[in-house]
Amino acid sequence: MSNKKNPGLYSEKDIDFSRAIEACMKRNGKTAKELACKAHICLRSHYNRLERPGEMTVNELRVYIREARIPAEDILDALYLDKK
Repeated sequence: MSNKKNPGLYSEKDIDFSRAIEACMKRNGKTAKELACKAHICLRSHYNRLERPGEMTVNELRVYIREARIPAEDILDALYLDKK
């Protein structure tokens, strides 16, 4: 997965966070369709969020955290540039 459309300062963090989301989904048996439905977004929007997590709304992020059980350290790592 790459962030070719919008490369820049956050690209590596975005890729890492997207991978963390996908890993948590798989580990907890959640499908893309389930997360999209719970977040009240279409499936295409879900995939767009994985490509560009910076466009995710706070409410969508809350749903993803709750449903996919994303660990706090993955969330904090995605938010802070100086951590890695």
